[in-house]
Amino acid sequence: MIASSFMLLVGDDGALLVPPEGIGEPIYAGSSYDPILNALAQNPNKPVVVIADVLAQEIRCETVPPIGYFDKIKLLERRLRGAFPQSDLSGYITPCRNKVLLAGVHENNPATLWLDKLAELPNPSGKLCLLPLEGSDIATRLLPDDEWRLLISWQRTGGWRQIVTHKGIPVLTRRTPQLPEGARASEIAETILRDTQATLDYLPRMGLEDSGTQLSIAAILPEYAHPAVAELPLPVKKTIAITPYKAARKLELLFSPQPEDPAGDLLFAAYIGSRFSPRLTLMRPEARARRNAAIIKNCGMALAVAMWFLAIGSVVVSAHEVYKAWKNDHALTTEISKLKDSLTQEREKSGLSIEPSSKLHEALTRQRLFSSQTPTPWPLLGAIAQGLDQSARATNASWNSNGDILNLTLMLKPSAQITKTAMLENFRQIVENIGKSSPNYEIKIIRQPFSAGYSENISNKDGNVSEETNAPVTGEISIKRREK
Repeated sequence: MIASSFMLLVGDDGALLVPPEGIGEPIYAGSSYDPILNALAQNPNKPVVVIADVLAQEIRCETVPPIGYFDKIKLLERRLRGAFPQSDLSGYITPCRNKVLLAGVHENNPATLWLDKLAELPNPSGKLCLLPLEGSDIATRLLPDDEWRLLISWQRTGGWRQIVTHKGIPVLTRRTPQLPEGARASEIAETILRDTQATLDYLPRMGLEDSGTQLSIAAILPEYAHPAVAELPLPVKKTIAITPYKAARKLELLFSPQPEDPAGDLLFAAYIGSRFSPRLTLMRPEARARRNAAIIKNCGMALAVAMWFLAIGSVVVSAHEVYKAWKNDHALTTEISKLKDSLTQEREKSGLSIEPSSKLHEALTRQRLFSSQTPTPWPLLGAIAQGLDQSARATNASWNSNGDILNLTLMLKPSAQITKTAMLENFRQIVENIGKSSPNYEIKIIRQPFSAGYSENISNKDGNVSEETNAPVTGEISIKRREK
């Protein structure tokens, strides 16, 4: 909340420092900076928010045509530069779809001078908001049933201030001539009558043609002036007068001025301080750059701390998982040891021995060492490989336990435009080549590659081998060792 910072109300007649709760009492300073600067120096880490109530501020309510989002931003920036060409302290807000509030402070006024002074302190500063814009909702809270409202108040720092709102949107604000503190009720009433009449004359430009039936007035005044103000012959809907203390109690604010305090400074400070953030914050470019750098620094530090805690947490989780694995392994090792001990005890009780199993293992080992090996026809397969050409390959082989009979399946791949006769002749030639490479074996053809007629061509209508008939074919031969 804004109340957690120092709030510095700055007007043309002085400044009021409202500290956060528990730090101190409000400090009013006229033309001297020292009392406030000394108080801020005692709390260098607390930020300062300047609330301006000066004559050099301006708020404009303008209508925005129905255009696109980016075009709207360009239009508002152009209007803002036209309204405040010489000031860096300006901005805008869009309270509704077709309305925009242009607000700013011109240079060389008490508010900008205080910003320069605060920049020399270690306190985070540079934020400025406007009292008429931030405090305009007080009229809405005091007069909830009206659309057009006029809020009149007197501040010790800024003097008399009028704020006109329509449906909660400030459309006009005026700084009226100052009266001395403790002025007579008749003087206050005459001043309000004169200044309010001037405001009513200006309101038709804002769309209020008949002020007598639409405008309601809330006047925040010392109690002794209430009867005089209530009897003013103003052409308005109604007029209520209330003291700053009673207004603060009615609004249920965090703190309130003293019952006898006639000024509305603390009332506005308490109301603005109850917000989480101002409606519009104005900052110079260099102050905004310092704030952004501080935000990045703080975020970086927070991220580093978060990563550190994340790393610590990861290490703790990993250590916990390692501990759980060690505990489970230790439990299994203990259980196995117990089972071994139990098995040993049972063997000792029953008189069993493990020697027979070791003798059986020794006997099996000797059998493997001295038993004859099953013959394998590896030399024969090598000789067969020499007899095969590139058009044939062996796909299956089986032999008997003695290794002297071998059944072999050969796969042949036909070439283009080949007859079955030629294919069978090729198969016969391959068998002869195998016989030459294996002279100690007798070779027989068990199954020819084809069972159809020999004169048929393996080709399609175009004379090329078709995809189906061009598939590899297989034949089977038997190879038997010759008897000596």
